[in-house]
Amino acid sequence: MHSLSSPRELRLTMRLANLFSPGTAAAVQADPSIQQIRREYAETLDSLVHAAQAEGSLRPDVGAGDVAHLLSLVAYSLNRAPHENAEIAFERARAIVLDGLRAHPAAPLPGRPLTTRDLGPE
Repeated sequence: MHSLSSPRELRLTMRLANLFSPGTAAAVQADPSIQQIRREYAETLDSLVHAAQAEGSLRPDVGAGDVAHLLSLVAYSLNRAPHENAEIAFERARAIVLDGLRAHPAAPLPGRPLTTRDLGPE
């Protein structure tokens, strides 16, 4: 499994997903190697969420699917901010998301924690 070495590498990886047309995106998602990568990503994210909750640094009412969805929302915003503001917009969105995930929340979240399976097919 490949780990991303920096936030910049993560941002670049997330931006690449937005470059495909819907048809190309569907073909890429159907590729067995991409499906394997998605499974590994889900397993890794599940492990990270459980470990963070076990150590008390992540709110207990958050699931790996919640985190994956938040990451996709932040990544989606990368292409929406004007170029001169893209870097700071990403940094602020990331900081806000991470702060909201910290343990000891002020209010409970609605519904139940989402799993990565809740987000759709592998």
